[in-house]
Amino acid sequence: MHLSRRNYICALAAAALRPLLRAQPPAAAPDTKFATDVKVVNLFATVRDKKGQIVTGLTQADFVLDEDGQPQTIRYFSAESDLPLTLGLLVDTSGSTRNVLGEERSASYRFIEQVLREDKDQAFVIHFDNEVELLQD
Repeated sequence: MHLSRRNYICALAAAALRPLLRAQPPAAAPDTKFATDVKVVNLFATVRDKKGQIVTGLTQADFVLDEDGQPQTIRYFSAESDLPLTLGLLVDTSGSTRNVLGEERSASYRFIEQVLREDKDQAFVIHFDNEVELLQD
Protein backbone atom coordinates (compact mmCIF):
# COMPACT_ATOMS: atom_id res chain seq x y z
CA MET A 1 0.00 0.00 0.00
CA HIS A 2 1.40 3.41 -0.98
CA LEU A 3 1.01 6.22 1.56
CA SER A 4 0.96 9.83 0.43
CA ARG A 5 3.23 12.21 2.32
CA ARG A 6 0.17 13.73 4.00
CA ASN A 7 -1.12 10.34 5.13
CA TYR A 8 2.37 9.41 6.32
CA ILE A 9 2.57 12.58 8.42
CA CYS A 10 -0.90 11.93 9.85
CA ALA A 11 0.10 8.36 10.67
CA LEU A 12 3.26 9.58 12.43
CA ALA A 13 1.30 12.11 14.46
CA ALA A 14 -1.30 9.49 15.36
CA ALA A 15 1.40 7.04 16.43
CA ALA A 16 3.02 9.69 18.61
CA LEU A 17 -0.29 10.62 20.24
CA ARG A 18 -1.67 7.08 20.63
CA PRO A 19 -0.02 6.42 24.05
CA LEU A 20 -1.38 9.71 25.35
CA LEU A 21 -4.88 8.96 24.12
CA ARG A 22 -4.84 5.49 25.68
CA ALA A 23 -3.64 6.76 29.04
CA GLN A 24 -6.40 6.33 31.58
CA PRO A 25 -6.64 8.53 34.64
CA PRO A 26 -6.13 6.71 37.91
CA ALA A 27 -9.36 5.20 39.19
CA ALA A 28 -10.92 7.19 42.02
CA ALA A 29 -11.61 5.44 45.28
CA PRO A 30 -15.18 4.03 45.21
CA ASP A 31 -16.27 6.16 48.20
CA THR A 32 -14.90 9.40 46.78
CA LYS A 33 -17.41 12.05 45.73
CA PHE A 34 -16.78 15.59 44.67
CA ALA A 35 -19.33 18.35 44.36
CA THR A 36 -18.98 22.07 43.86
CA ASP A 37 -21.11 25.03 42.95
CA VAL A 38 -19.80 26.37 39.66
CA LYS A 39 -21.09 29.74 38.52
CA VAL A 40 -19.55 29.95 35.02
CA VAL A 41 -18.00 27.37 32.69
CA ASN A 42 -16.28 28.45 29.49
CA LEU A 43 -16.92 26.26 26.44
CA PHE A 44 -15.00 26.91 23.23
CA ALA A 45 -16.23 25.54 19.92
CA THR A 46 -15.26 25.68 16.29
CA VAL A 47 -18.10 24.73 13.98
CA ARG A 48 -17.43 23.31 10.52
CA ASP A 49 -19.81 22.51 7.69
CA LYS A 50 -19.94 19.22 5.74
CA LYS A 51 -17.08 20.43 3.53
CA GLY A 52 -14.87 21.17 6.54
CA GLN A 53 -15.16 24.94 6.18
CA ILE A 54 -15.47 27.02 9.37
CA VAL A 55 -18.98 28.36 9.89
CA THR A 56 -19.06 32.02 10.89
CA GLY A 57 -21.84 34.29 12.05
CA LEU A 58 -23.32 31.88 14.60
CA THR A 59 -25.25 33.36 17.50
CA GLN A 60 -26.28 32.11 20.91
CA ALA A 61 -29.59 30.92 19.42
CA ASP A 62 -27.66 28.45 17.22
CA PHE A 63 -26.48 26.45 20.27
CA VAL A 64 -28.17 24.10 22.73
CA LEU A 65 -26.45 23.13 25.96
CA ASP A 66 -27.31 20.04 28.04
CA GLU A 67 -25.80 18.73 31.26
CA ASP A 68 -26.72 15.14 32.12
CA GLY A 69 -29.73 15.41 29.81
CA GLN A 70 -30.94 18.62 31.45
CA PRO A 71 -31.09 21.80 29.32
CA GLN A 72 -28.84 24.58 30.59
CA THR A 73 -29.17 28.31 30.04
CA ILE A 74 -26.38 29.97 28.10
CA ARG A 75 -25.99 33.20 30.04
CA TYR A 76 -22.96 34.66 28.28
CA PHE A 77 -22.08 34.23 24.62
CA SER A 78 -19.38 35.75 22.46
CA ALA A 79 -17.96 34.85 19.08
CA GLU A 80 -14.17 34.88 19.43
CA SER A 81 -11.96 34.94 16.37
CA ASP A 82 -8.85 36.47 17.88
CA LEU A 83 -7.83 33.81 20.41
CA PRO A 84 -4.15 32.81 20.78
CA LEU A 85 -2.98 30.07 18.43
CA THR A 86 -0.57 27.24 19.23
CA LEU A 87 0.74 25.72 16.02
CA GLY A 88 2.90 22.67 15.40
CA LEU A 89 4.76 22.42 12.10
CA LEU A 90 5.90 18.92 11.11
CA VAL A 91 8.51 18.97 8.33
CA ASP A 92 9.60 15.98 6.25
CA THR A 93 13.42 15.99 6.05
CA SER A 94 13.81 12.44 4.77
CA GLY A 95 16.02 11.58 1.84
CA SER A 96 13.08 11.67 -0.55
CA THR A 97 12.78 15.42 0.02
CA ARG A 98 16.51 16.17 -0.33
CA ASN A 99 15.97 18.14 -3.55
CA VAL A 100 13.24 20.33 -2.04
CA LEU A 101 14.54 20.93 1.50
CA GLY A 102 15.38 24.54 0.69
CA GLU A 103 11.87 25.11 -0.62
CA GLU A 104 10.39 23.38 2.45
CA ARG A 105 12.46 25.61 4.72
CA SER A 106 11.42 28.78 2.88
CA ALA A 107 7.76 27.76 2.81
CA SER A 108 7.90 26.96 6.54
CA TYR A 109 9.37 30.36 7.39
CA ARG A 110 6.84 32.17 5.18
CA PHE A 111 3.95 30.21 6.68
CA ILE A 112 5.01 30.98 10.25
CA GLU A 113 5.67 34.65 9.47
CA GLN A 114 2.27 35.06 7.76
CA VAL A 115 0.15 33.11 10.24
CA LEU A 116 1.64 33.74 13.68
CA ARG A 117 1.10 36.96 15.58
CA GLU A 118 4.24 37.70 17.57
CA ASP A 119 2.38 39.05 20.61
CA LYS A 120 -0.21 36.23 20.84
CA ASP A 121 0.68 32.97 19.15
CA GLN A 122 3.19 30.18 19.75
CA ALA A 123 4.66 27.54 17.49
CA PHE A 124 6.92 24.53 17.56
CA VAL A 125 8.78 22.81 14.73
CA ILE A 126 9.39 19.06 14.45
CA HIS A 127 11.25 17.33 11.65
CA PHE A 128 11.12 13.69 10.74
CA ASP A 129 13.19 11.33 8.63
CA ASN A 130 14.30 8.09 10.29
CA GLU A 131 13.35 9.64 13.62
CA VAL A 132 11.22 12.48 14.91
CA GLU A 133 12.96 15.41 16.59
CA LEU A 134 11.73 18.65 18.15
CA LEU A 135 13.78 21.41 16.50
CA GLN A 136 12.26 24.45 18.14
CA ASP A 137 9.64 24.77 20.85
